[in-house]
Amino acid sequence: MACRRDQAFEALVLEHGRLARRLARRYARTAEQREDLEQVAYLGLVKAARRYDPSRAVAFTTFAVPTILGELRRFCRDTRWAVHVPRLMQERVQALRRIEDAHQAALGRSPSTAEAAKALDWSEEDVNTARIAAGCLSLQSLNTTLRTADGTVGEVIETIGAEDTAFADADRRDELECALARLTEQERHVLRLRGEAGCSTREIASRMSLTPPQASRLVTRATRRLRAALDGDGLARAPRETPSVALADVDPELVAGVPSDVRSQAVGRRMMLPLGRWRGPRDEPDVLGLLVLSGVLLRTVTVDGRPRTELIGPGDAISRDEDASWQVVRPAELAALSASLGRWPPVVDVLARRAADRAHALAVQLAITDLRRAEDRVLCLLRALGDRWGRRVPDGIAISVPLTHDMVATLAGLHRLSVTNALRRLELGGSVRRTARDRWLVAETGRSELRLAA
Repeated sequence: MACRRDQAFEALVLEHGRLARRLARRYARTAEQREDLEQVAYLGLVKAARRYDPSRAVAFTTFAVPTILGELRRFCRDTRWAVHVPRLMQERVQALRRIEDAHQAALGRSPSTAEAAKALDWSEEDVNTARIAAGCLSLQSLNTTLRTADGTVGEVIETIGAEDTAFADADRRDELECALARLTEQERHVLRLRGEAGCSTREIASRMSLTPPQASRLVTRATRRLRAALDGDGLARAPRETPSVALADVDPELVAGVPSDVRSQAVGRRMMLPLGRWRGPRDEPDVLGLLVLSGVLLRTVTVDGRPRTELIGPGDAISRDEDASWQVVRPAELAALSASLGRWPPVVDVLARRAADRAHALAVQLAITDLRRAEDRVLCLLRALGDRWGRRVPDGIAISVPLTHDMVATLAGLHRLSVTNALRRLELGGSVRRTARDRWLVAETGRSELRLAA
């Protein structure tokens, strides 16, 4: 007897499985949802089959449909909504979606607010409220990765709010302070009178015991020198006692192949670059190139239609490049290499090898910018920079070049906020550590990411 009941129960469930799947499809929006809802519908079918009493002379489908629909609605109400929404509003969302699906199938477009309100006999405000509530079905993570048309990778959180301009203002203040430091005290005083106090030429002349023509010329000269300093054109003059630098002292490797009797004569003209934009090396026949002694520069070129930025630091040799734009991010000291050094093959070999190393580093950096996760980009970039300008310490590799969040964002093709979040997560994971202001230490574990990027 029990065996026959079990067989009848199994046959009843198998016979009406199609009914359960059809009811589940009413609530499914994606393939993943359909699979979950079909399982819930099958559970409702089993419950209905267990409670069904044939003696009541009611068709099984009449009894099973409400049970299955109840299970489906309960599942949707309890699991599919990211926030609590009243049941009446949930039902309105489902009704609105049915109307939208029917309108899309008939006319190939979604109904307008007025059309949906007329079809449902609602007010337009009710339709708008239901559409807003439909967004509560699922929430998007603020850290979801977004890729823009130019290939820049960011996160959803970066599209919320506005960028804090205080960072750019701080950079501009630093540039202005460095530029003002290049002026004389008299020039700084006259600019403060003109810019801060708003004094006229006659008032400036009276306060500084000058004639109006003298005051006017002083204002013009100070303004011109300040503009040149901000543009990076006016290179600060080196101290008179050291107009040049001995290459054997600052870069022994470069002149190691030069005969010892003339090595002391290998000197370079010292040049200082302030913060800000720089026009780049000039085309001088008697100059082989510029050797970076200290400081940090950013060189931006266009590769495959996309701007790419590389870091230029101590030991790099640079030459004129009309297609590149330059930015001095740390006051730099350069040495102009005399063209006469080109007659020594060892010097040319060293410069060629360094140029090849730079080209390889740029290729690695381009590969790093194709990584998907911001953390992978930042970590691989820091390790690549550590290979060039790092020194081994007990805890890892200390990068000697100062790196701000803005610089890392520019080099990795990320937004600044993504870099800040990535560095915070990497610090919590022990992969990197800030040792001082803009100085970073990279752990030596897990170097496979860098080899993969290369």
